Formats: sequence, structure tokens, C-alpha cells
Amino acid sequence: MECQHAQPLIRNQDWAKTTMDNVRGEHLEMSAILRGVLGTRYAVDEMALLFAEEATLSSFVRAAVSLGEGYTLFNTAYDTVKTSPILSEYHVRYWFLSTPHGFRVELMATYPGSPLHDQIQLGMSRDSVYSVHASFKCEDEEAYGNAVHSLKKNAYQLVQSCESSYGRFSYWQPLEAEERPHWFLKPRVNLRDAA
Repeated sequence: MECQHAQPLIRNQDWAKTTMDNVRGEHLEMSAILRGVLGTRYAVDEMALLFAEEATLSSFVRAAVSLGEGYTLFNTAYDTVKTSPILSEYHVRYWFLSTPHGFRVELMATYPGSPLHDQIQLGMSRDSVYSVHASFKCEDEEAYGNAVHSLKKNAYQLVQSCESSYGRFSYWQPLEAEERPHWFLKPRVNLRDAA
């Protein structure tokens, strides 16, 4: 006799596998885009998925780590983020998965207050997931400023700037794109650990 909880886990594993396979392919594409815009100085080391609810995020994590494909939960965090140019503040829960593919996956559930994430969540059902950003680390504030300047020079527009206990980051998209790419480019700088 089959355990009553086995079917939902199997369905969730299929969902997690399909999602993570898609993220892996998109990581390759976004890495090529970043190299085309900023050269080889930076590398996409994080891909992020937004969940409509934290319970769905938790289910996804359990399914992903149970796949046996090298996905490991290595950290969680809760933070408050201040935004601009629309001045606001929001709270966010992060879960981080390492992957066997050389990048990590940030899984996030945001609470109202982020103009960008709130807009995305308008079209999400409670059980859905949305690909948000391809992120790259800048060594210091000067490198962050250079990356932002290069994005502007290469016809990218700022969608949202953020400051948190971690540091600074921002979301960028091509200015002239007929259709917005599925992922924002997100430069980030860690000011907390550098202090």
C-alpha cells in the first residue's frame, strides 16, 4: 500500500526537477548575456526564484533537496530592504540552495512593500514560482559603481535599487528590449561583511 504523502512529494519532486533544470539552462544564457555586457570580470553566481507564499517555498526546498542531485540547503535569512527610486521598505525571507553547477539558487518570499516584487506577485497564484534575477557579486563599492555605470552605457535601465543589512543591490533590464527578459541582472555588493 502506498503512503498517502508519497504522491504529493513525487509531484513536488517533478516540479522541483523541472524548475531547477530550467534554472540551469537560464544560468548559461544569463551568463552569456552578462559576459556580452560587462566582459569576463563578473560572473553570474546566483539565480533567484520568487514564491508567492513561504509555505510553497518550503515545500519546494524539501522536494529539491530530496532529488539526490546535489542541491543542498545551506542558509536561510530574514531581512528588511529599503528601495528607490520609489521609496519603500519590504521584508523578505531567503532560503539558499547550493547546486552542483557552480552557482547558488536564492529562493525568496517577499512581503508587501517592494514595488518590483509586488508587481510580479499580482500575476502569481499562491502555488506559483517566478524567476526574478541573475546576480553577480562586486568586490567593493567602486566595483559596484563601475558595474552599474557599464550597465547604463550598454542600454540597460534601472528598475529598482535596494539597501539591506547585507549591502546594496539593484535590478536592471534592457532599455530597448521588445519583451523583458525573464531574468533581471542584479549587481550586488556585500557591505556588511566588509565592515
